[in-house]
Amino acid sequence: MNAFSFITMNINGDDRNVFPYTTYSERRRMDVSRLDQWEIVFSHGTKMGMYLHFKTQEQENDHLLNNGELGAERKLYYRELIARFAHHPALNWNVGEENVQSEQQEKDCIAYFWDHDPYHHHVVLHTWPREQWRYNPLLGNASKLTGISLQTEKSQTFSDTKKWIDLSASAGKPWVVANDEQGTAYDGIKPDADDYTHDISRKQVLWGNLMAGGAGNEYYFGYVYAHSDVNCEDFRSRDHWWDMARYALKFFKDNQIPFWEMKNDNGKSSNSHDYALYHPDGSVYVVYLQNGGSTSVNLALNQTYAISWFDPRNGGHLQQGSKTTVTGGGWRNVGSAPSKTNSDWAILLQSAPEERVYLNK
Repeated sequence: MNAFSFITMNINGDDRNVFPYTTYSERRRMDVSRLDQWEIVFSHGTKMGMYLHFKTQEQENDHLLNNGELGAERKLYYRELIARFAHHPALNWNVGEENVQSEQQEKDCIAYFWDHDPYHHHVVLHTWPREQWRYNPLLGNASKLTGISLQTEKSQTFSDTKKWIDLSASAGKPWVVANDEQGTAYDGIKPDADDYTHDISRKQVLWGNLMAGGAGNEYYFGYVYAHSDVNCEDFRSRDHWWDMARYALKFFKDNQIPFWEMKNDNGKSSNSHDYALYHPDGSVYVVYLQNGGSTSVNLALNQTYAISWFDPRNGGHLQQGSKTTVTGGGWRNVGSAPSKTNSDWAILLQSAPEERVYLNK
């Protein structure tokens, strides 16, 4: 884990025990002792390399301050957060969870964070899955929004992530798109005791967002199972899930895959249950086979590509399948996995830098 999400005000919300004020009914007097205690937690998170996701309000209270407008109470609340906590190097400001403010109110709140935070931290918005239309009027230069906090069904993680990456790029201002809540509402990511293999979540959520070109995931714990969204006291309840998240991160990091320069195009692979990332210069491809099998990849360079396989279920080093190399310049079959050919695998194809010969340049 390298990020965590928290709500800084849930007056009238699901849990109703977090707020910065001296009392539950106060709106202008801040509890400085309480805020100092928050800083202890945030400082420890920063020391441990954690990214801090500030959810500043939830749907139940997004009209609590100034009836949703950017008035004195709301400005005070936002400015206090910025003044006390913006110094942390890795964070984002989330204008609202399942937000239902008006378009202009959202734009005003987004602009306030951008204009007053001297570090210009990432500013995002979170909506209901059925209300993603709220993002449309914020695209491009229409707002200061720099990304979205995506809530969606597990099966829609890939498609929704790619949709907003593509739409924002087309609008001239690419957004950072993270999946921060995955349905259904009652389960989310279950405890290991109830779903040890996490097959659906691993394939559709974890790898779905990454292979769409997303920024990664934060995980919602539902409200039915033990250690739920509002009462979790033991993050080791999902210990095996964190292992699989770690495997995915290490795959990209340890193998020096330039994912930040890569784009999604599932059409680069012939498998009907795949995700595909490719580097625009044709030098690197990553294909994730959700249900195993084999595939052919449309390789741009007329040179040799090394073929390696990665086990997303168990992690570890890259492995060799039935083929170790292939010559590019068109559609080429990459062979079969080292074992368990009906399980999910990630395939890495890399060309040697000194041999790169571009086709149709």
